[in-house]
Amino acid sequence: MKRSEGRTEKSATLRHRAARGLRTFRILPALLPLVTSTPLLLSHAYAAEDAPLTLDKRNVVAAPRSGKIVMLLALQEHREKLRGLPQADAERLLGETAKRYLTETFNNERYRQGFDNADVIFAFVDNMDEYNRPNFGGMKRVGTATFQREAGSLKQLSLQIDINALKQ
Repeated sequence: MKRSEGRTEKSATLRHRAARGLRTFRILPALLPLVTSTPLLLSHAYAAEDAPLTLDKRNVVAAPRSGKIVMLLALQEHREKLRGLPQADAERLLGETAKRYLTETFNNERYRQGFDNADVIFAFVDNMDEYNRPNFGGMKRVGTATFQREAGSLKQLSLQIDINALKQ
């Protein structure tokens, strides 16, 4: 076999593979509208049933103060998600998130006895310190929530969210 015949055979194989690949891509444009519209419909249908936000443990701070627990939730990592939600959905999501982390805190041995009330502060922390930890001195408060522990469950007493601070 001559060198030129080998090149011709190789180039014919490459042309065949390229043509076969193009046939595959002809089907994709027909399916693309179905694939791209389906997640949008599903995400809109299930938007009201989102699970509470999952925060990094360094973004959750709790401490006793004046006979109750004060908790700060730094929401910076979920800022874009919260900006895109309507106020009612954002309030529900933040309330569920606060309830989740307060339940964990009340189950902690340190806070199990003597604390029945809790205040939660929602904030965005834009600045980080030299160790890449949140610098809480430069935080922007988004809202607050008040909870009371009753018979092993948490009751939400109030929830105030500043939608303008949330959208900035």
